[in-house]
Amino acid sequence: AEADLVPGNPCFVVGHDFRLVYYAKGKHSPPVFIGGRGLFSQSDVCMVEVDMKNYVVSYDGFFEDLVGQLCPEFVPQRLNDLVQGAAQSQQRHVLVMLYNFDALLDDPAGLHDRYDATFLNQLNALRNTSCARLLCVTRQPHNQSVFKGHSSWLNLELMHLPDLTDRQIAAELARYPDLHLDENLKAYLVEQIETEPLAYHLLERAIYRLRGMQVNREALKLIVKELNRKLK
Repeated sequence: AEADLVPGNPCFVVGHDFRLVYYAKGKHSPPVFIGGRGLFSQSDVCMVEVDMKNYVVSYDGFFEDLVGQLCPEFVPQRLNDLVQGAAQSQQRHVLVMLYNFDALLDDPAGLHDRYDATFLNQLNALRNTSCARLLCVTRQPHNQSVFKGHSSWLNLELMHLPDLTDRQIAAELARYPDLHLDENLKAYLVEQIETEPLAYHLLERAIYRLRGMQVNREALKLIVKELNRKLK
């Protein structure tokens, strides 16, 4: 089945300011769609999310995070064996989402030794299984960066996140009952987000900042201006 971005209410990754998404497709994986709280698919899919910027210096921490989410019957040493084993034991497909993957690229200080050629090969191996799918999220194309002094050889396809529409932004804001904004304030906020090049990021930050707050138009303008300034 072909993975695809589909329109809907909403259809974007919330909480992750990235314009470029890479994914590797298992040959018989079910469709994966962008959803309001990340990626979702059929009910028989186990979704695993790891923020790689938290584990630049600790491969063991990264692996333990995966283990904690997958809850396998046994813990192998190889990444792809872990994912495939969990899928088989749970009789579900596994979708592995690695956010901030570019935290591992361009030779960052303190990068753990186990992020090596074997690590990339194991990620690539997930493409060849029918029970798993990999999605890596970066700010720039990974093949424009280096990994341990070499060009990244992840065999992944490029997928662009679509621009947000006013309806999608409004639908996401409506998901939070503790956003105390009247219709005029919501309309203003939607307009500001829609016209911002880093709209995904502004949307995520605005929701985080405004939840539980009571604001008037002037206060909202100041908050949006402050958030925009921090995006630059």
